[in-house]
This record gives sequence, structure tokens and C-alpha cells, in this order.
Amino acid sequence: MTNSNAKRLRVDGGQEVISEINGRAGIISLNQPTTLNALTRSMNEKISASLKSWLNDDRVELVILDHVPGSRGFCSGCDAPSLVTMGKSNIRKAQCFLADQQKLIHFIANYPKPCVAIIDGVTAGSGAGLSTLASHQIATENTLFALPETGMGWFPGCGATWFLPKLEGELGTWLALTGARLREEDVVAVGLASHFCGAEEVATMKDGLCRRGVEALGYAKTRFEFSLQDKRSEMDEAFSGDSILDILRRLKSGSQWAKAQATKIEAKSPLSVRIALRLLRTGEYLGSLQDGLKIEYRIGSRLLHCRNFYEGVRATLIDKDHDPYWRPAGLRSVTFDMVAPYFRPLDKKELRLAALNSVIQ
Repeated sequence: MTNSNAKRLRVDGGQEVISEINGRAGIISLNQPTTLNALTRSMNEKISASLKSWLNDDRVELVILDHVPGSRGFCSGCDAPSLVTMGKSNIRKAQCFLADQQKLIHFIANYPKPCVAIIDGVTAGSGAGLSTLASHQIATENTLFALPETGMGWFPGCGATWFLPKLEGELGTWLALTGARLREEDVVAVGLASHFCGAEEVATMKDGLCRRGVEALGYAKTRFEFSLQDKRSEMDEAFSGDSILDILRRLKSGSQWAKAQATKIEAKSPLSVRIALRLLRTGEYLGSLQDGLKIEYRIGSRLLHCRNFYEGVRATLIDKDHDPYWRPAGLRSVTFDMVAPYFRPLDKKELRLAALNSVIQ
């Protein structure tokens, strides 16, 4: 599909998700430019429906996940304001929204055909899970990758429990606790994207994927040096361990870069920071993505009962005053006993992830 066709579809169709078959590829294009393609529950359902319809379609050899031209973002994450509205009026509906997202991530990660995510723009939150757990990712100079959830009273989810601990050293801990942004080639350098091409080459790359399949990726670059490589030793030393207070102490006694990371962490929700650190350390010992998605769902289901999430979304996305009032207000006030209940099983309300053969049926 060419750029001109994509633009025409957006204008004529107006759908929030555009799906079509072109050559060998099934193409799913996110089409909510005003929200940087933040995922709504209906978008989750439409993406899943397209993926299901192509499972046994011999015309489709691979799937391309991208966004329509001009929307500036592959996917900025979950539609948090909608989740807030649901949480205030119908908590069970909000939990179903979370469950749908986890199921979609699980589906993409286990999809039997190659899935290529073209992340030519903002890729954050659940959008990061959507792309990272696909089989291939193409970043461009427009890519901005981030996990900003701790600044919204939430936590890095949608598979982050599985993929962040697998990054080299303490890169995952740094990203999760600070909400740091990775740009351009750095996304490939740290292992969160498999390939890189120029934004002006995306249409050609997409056309090549449709005509030749994943073979077309052979022309993309795959190796770069991380722009913060000179900070890696300090990063690994400072962000190691299970104590957030120890991490902050080491950061505050380090370089100017390290001190800046401490400042970022202290601006986040103290409860979310504590949850995120424990989640990453738990993720180091998990046997499967499925285990991580279930733990994330437990935490998310319970945070919907916590005012910090509603306050964080208000401050960052609704009122945009960036002055949230967290409870507890400081990291020292968040105890182990406050964090532990978020991780406990939900018993009969536990997330159930279907095996792929049942999804096909």
C-alpha cells in the first residue's frame, strides 16, 4: 500500500483501525491521529479480529502493524482518559479493557506468522508492548520510545515485565523507573527494535514487505552504538538491587547525569515506582510472557481502585498541570506491606489467556 492510498483511506473511511491485504501482507494501520493512536477497547477488538481472520488465510504470509501517515505516532499507549472514565463509572468494564489489552499482546507475541511493527513515531506504554512483542520492529529517525507510566500513577505493563529484564544490564530498570525516552537508532541499539530505516524509506520498505515478505528487511540497518554507552557502567551500578532508596542514594552521589535520573524518579508516583521495581525483579525469574501478563493484570486491576492513577492521568493528560498529588507522597512512606497486595493472585478473577488453537476456533 502506498502513502497516497493510506491517506485516501484515512479521509474516506474514518475508521480508527484500517485493515487490508496487500500482496503477501495483512496490514493493520492505526488511525487515531488526534490521540497519537492511543488504544481504545474497540481498537483492541478490531486488531484482534483482523489477526484472527488472517490466521488461516493463505494469502497472508506476514502482518504489518503501522499507523496512517501524518499521525506522528505508532501508538502512544492505552487511551488512559477513557480508562479513567470507565474506572470511575464501571470498574468491571475498565478491568475488561485491561484484560483485552493483555490478550492482544499475548496474541501478537504468539502469532504464527511474522509480525512487523513499523514504529515511525511515538511508541509508548502499551504501544511499546504492541511493537516489542511483535517478531520484528522497524524504527526511524522519528521514533520516540518510552515507558512513562510511573509518572501517571501506573506501571510499565503490556509485557514489559517480560521484555525489560531481558535488556542488557539495568537498561530496563532505568527505562521503567525514570520514563526515559529513547530516540532514533537508540531503540535498535538497546534491543527494542530489530531494524532501522529512514522515514522517507518507510513506504518503499512497506511495499517491499508486501511484495517479497520479511526478505525485504535484509536492506535495513540492524546495528548501532547506544548514545549513552559512556553512561552504561554507572547506570548498571546505580540501578542494581531491590531497594529504590539505595538506587536513589547511588544516583545522587554520581555524575550530573545520574543526579538528573534521581530527580526524574522522585517526580513519579512513589507507589508506582516501588511496584515497577518489584515487577522488574520478579520478571527476571518468570518462565513465560504469559506469567508476566497475568501479574500485570493483577496489579492493574487493583490500581484501578487507587486514586494515584486517576490523579496522575488528570495531571499529565487532562488538566496538564503536571502537578500530581501522590499518596503516599514519598518513597520512604511506601512500605513492603503496601506493595505486596498488588501482586497477589486474583483467584477466580485471574486473567485467562487462551491457547492459540482455541483462538483460531
